[in-house]
Amino acid sequence: KGVLGANGVVGASLALGCGAGLAAKYEGKGRVAVAFFGDGASNQGLFHEALNMAAVWRLPVVFFCENNQVGLSTDIMDVMASDEMGKVLPRAQGYGDALPTDRRLCVDGSDVARR
Repeated sequence: KGVLGANGVVGASLALGCGAGLAAKYEGKGRVAVAFFGDGASNQGLFHEALNMAAVWRLPVVFFCENNQVGLSTDIMDVMASDEMGKVLPRAQGYGDALPTDRRLCVDGSDVARR
């Protein structure tokens, strides 16, 4: 219950998360949507559209990126231009105060004891 399902479209979970977040906001029961996506999806336009929509509409959505450094079969270093090569989190900075800095976390999944 409460799981919208999975699909084969890269990054589609981002839009589904926004839809679920909008529904949660309208219901007013304090629920939060969670959208899981891979680092490869952060190179899709939908990534920025979803983050922008969530920021502008103040949607209760948690975007959870599993960054394994590979988008399908392409090394992330070959397709991502960033000051912090290989990191997706800095891309959220463009959405300002709507996505507060203190709520942006980067966790090493290999070492969950440290932040």
